[in-house]
Amino acid sequence: MSFTESVNPSPDARAGREFFESQLVRLGLTPSQINEQPLDQLRRSLVDINDAIAHPDNFGVLKVRYTPRMSALLGGADSAHVEVGILSVLLERRSLINERIRALELGDEVAGIREKLAEVGSDADVRAELERQLEEKRAAEQAAASAAQAATEAQLRAEAELKLEMQAKKAQIYLSWLQREPVAVLVGGVLLVVLAGVLIVAMFTGVPVAEIVSSAFLLILGYFFGQASSRSTNSS
Repeated sequence: MSFTESVNPSPDARAGREFFESQLVRLGLTPSQINEQPLDQLRRSLVDINDAIAHPDNFGVLKVRYTPRMSALLGGADSAHVEVGILSVLLERRSLINERIRALELGDEVAGIREKLAEVGSDADVRAELERQLEEKRAAEQAAASAAQAATEAQLRAEAELKLEMQAKKAQIYLSWLQREPVAVLVGGVLLVVLAGVLIVAMFTGVPVAEIVSSAFLLILGYFFGQASSRSTNSS
């Protein structure tokens, strides 16, 4: 399977990509990192990723469950409906590495033929053969470079879309939480924590606290007790 066949991953793979990406960053196997590696480092990365493909369980497994709207959510062992591994992502990265290696190897071959052309004497047949080889290698180099660039851009685009999707999901969760809790409760909770911290510090340091601070603390605390009592009454 070529890289271009997997640029539109399944929902399960999309859910797992973000989870595994931090591990791939440490190994130097993100698309941007691969795109910047020289040939010798790419060959080492190919060895590393082949080893990773042989032992995908070393990266762990992401457990995913789905809401009624088919949006993927991270879940524990009890609630997971699908287990997502890293193998599909590793296969994509190996394809990208191979594309880059092919492009750079062809570039070296083109440079070698050019050196021979510069050194060749007056032998017209040898020069003609070298020029023919140069044109073939140059065309192959351009095609390989274009394929590698397209593969890199496709994967970077997929990752950018995934990040936007994850941010949208986080925003939805945050908004739903805000809709469940009144703003006054949220602000009051923050103020309660701050005032409690001030009173505790003042108690241990012996610093006098203004009466308005103590009154504000008691007022907010009373408000929360009132809210709790009201909810208890409504539920009963």
